[in-house]
Amino acid sequence: MEFILNASQRSSKGSSAAKAARRDNVVPGIIYGSDIESINITVQKNELAKNMSNEAFYSQILNIKLDDGTEQKVILKDVQRHPYKKEILHLDFLQVNENKEIKVTVPFHFINEDTAPGVKIGGGLVSHLVNEIEIVCLPKDIPEYIEVDLANLELDHSIHLKEINLPSNVKSSLLIQSEENDMAIAVIHKAKEIKDEDPVDETAEASDGEADDAKDSEAKDEKTDNKESSEQTN
Repeated sequence: MEFILNASQRSSKGSSAAKAARRDNVVPGIIYGSDIESINITVQKNELAKNMSNEAFYSQILNIKLDDGTEQKVILKDVQRHPYKKEILHLDFLQVNENKEIKVTVPFHFINEDTAPGVKIGGGLVSHLVNEIEIVCLPKDIPEYIEVDLANLELDHSIHLKEINLPSNVKSSLLIQSEENDMAIAVIHKAKEIKDEDPVDETAEASDGEADDAKDSEAKDEKTDNKESSEQTN
């Protein structure tokens, strides 16, 4: 899938310039890389939102068309979001060289969960321990996602990073560093039983109620006695 994003170059820099840009219904960003001088840009919020609704936008090669007629092939490296508003504050794009391997994070897609023996026969639940993976490959080889097949996963068993079938020419960043970085990706475990709440002891409740009534009666009697004693004194 090809993503095209139109962008305008901006000469102003700094937080004040970024705030001003956001008021104009655009999002500031930067394109950087080892082969180019950094380019400050802005992109339209509406166009950006439409592209970012697609999961692949976060891991695939993007074509940014600049207002001077040039294009840059990039990947999205960072998205700065407002801490509580649904607002994107800044975007970082890394220029890619088609002949150089890059690191990029792509999502896992889990399949055959319902038919896994640990679920269908064992009655277990699937837990996703990791939802994405950092890979190393050439830009042209970046997959949209990595498929994790749970078709043979038994109850109380897990599937590990080494067991994932990566596409050709794609390597796991963690496993390149060390084989000891092998980790569990998903596990099927027995569902926890929900215990019923302790039954209400109606007899105890009745006894407590009677005790409260007795206390109220004693208090009333004591109040009456005090009143009568006061009148006799007077």
